Amino acid sequence: MAKTLPPEISMLIAAYLAGEITPVQEQALIVWRGASPANEAAFREMEMVWELEMPQEELQDWDTGNEWEAFLQQTKVTAPEGKVVKMTPKRNWWTLGIAASIVLVIAFFLWPSSQVKMVEIASLQNEQKEVTLPDGSTVWLNENSSISYQEGFEKRDITLSGEAFFDVKRDTTAPFSIHTGDAVTTVLGTSFNVRAYPAEEKVEVTVATGKVSLAEGSKQVLLVPGNKGTFAKVTQSLSKEEKDTQHAMAWKTGVLDFKNESLEDITPVLERLYNMEVKFENPAVGKCRFSGVFENTQPSEIIDVIVYALSLEVHTSPDTPNQVILYGPGCQ
Repeated sequence: MAKTLPPEISMLIAAYLAGEITPVQEQALIVWRGASPANEAAFREMEMVWELEMPQEELQDWDTGNEWEAFLQQTKVTAPEGKVVKMTPKRNWWTLGIAASIVLVIAFFLWPSSQVKMVEIASLQNEQKEVTLPDGSTVWLNENSSISYQEGFEKRDITLSGEAFFDVKRDTTAPFSIHTGDAVTTVLGTSFNVRAYPAEEKVEVTVATGKVSLAEGSKQVLLVPGNKGTFAKVTQSLSKEEKDTQHAMAWKTGVLDFKNESLEDITPVLERLYNMEVKFENPAVGKCRFSGVFENTQPSEIIDVIVYALSLEVHTSPDTPNQVILYGPGCQ
């Protein structure tokens, strides 16, 4: 026996198909789609039917009964008893009302009664959240991030959107996997950081302890402490490099430890950590090197220390409060 999708999911898909989905709604839909292969399959089926069965010139003549019977024949789905009501569209092409109606009808036949319950936990803007999973593992969510997993967590599979630090309880019989789009990070028991915001072009994994596998399809890189693995979404490529991984985890630890690093390397860390922009009036300023340790320090204080240590000047503007411009003769 089949049942309908949850109403909120149906409306999210309807809004997406109608081209009227908001960024917040789209993020929720991405999380739901990534929660299980069944969810993604149901979404793709509905999207395909919408695109193939709803040509613009035929919309006014849409007959739910005939078109639905054709759909059933095409997909080999048996319809339960009941009437199919003829719809009279009030607006042309890509209207939200039509999208919602069609998605709800299709969802009734496609959604299995064995749908598992999902648990979703999210953090807000300027919020970090610590989560203890059913297996005893701990997750620290950075701001604007979310995880979802099947209730009970028997499979130790998680879908992540955003950034999180994982301290995974070791279990050699049950690998722990994090799904971030096409990339999958798998461990047995270790601690590591995963950054996978939907708006960014890459997924980054940095390892604190143990070994971590970062994979996409048949491709895989093995990461150990001091390694950063990167999955490029556009090229679908994996790479590994030696990196001071403590910077990637500074959002959680609150500690920044710069050891004779160039401003070219320091400023991206500050930009990502504090949602700010640092520019050099003279490109040679980026060649200057700095050493220093900061713990739970405000970004303005860090900039002031760097400016003083390197004899630079800093300019800010009320019009662009998150932008800092550094001036100076620069370094070789």
